[in-house]
Amino acid sequence: ANYPNPFNPSTTIPFEIAETGPVRITIHDALGQHITTIVNEIHQPGSYEVVWNPESLANGLYLYRLSTPNTRKIRRMMLLK
Repeated sequence: ANYPNPFNPSTTIPFEIAETGPVRITIHDALGQHITTIVNEIHQPGSYEVVWNPESLANGLYLYRLSTPNTRKIRRMMLLK
């Protein structure tokens, strides 16, 4: 899960990759509408972290979706300004 959560002004999303392959992390609002893609790359096996800083977004609930060939995860995060 991301940390800190709730967050302001940024949050860190850690993830681990078991096999070399494409990794995609997308951010969505509470209604499921796509906001942005923060990772869309091929990664080697290992542990990674990406920092998301939503400078122009309003307070509220957001979702991030982590997709790899073997993993699909959706997690909630709360932005408090």
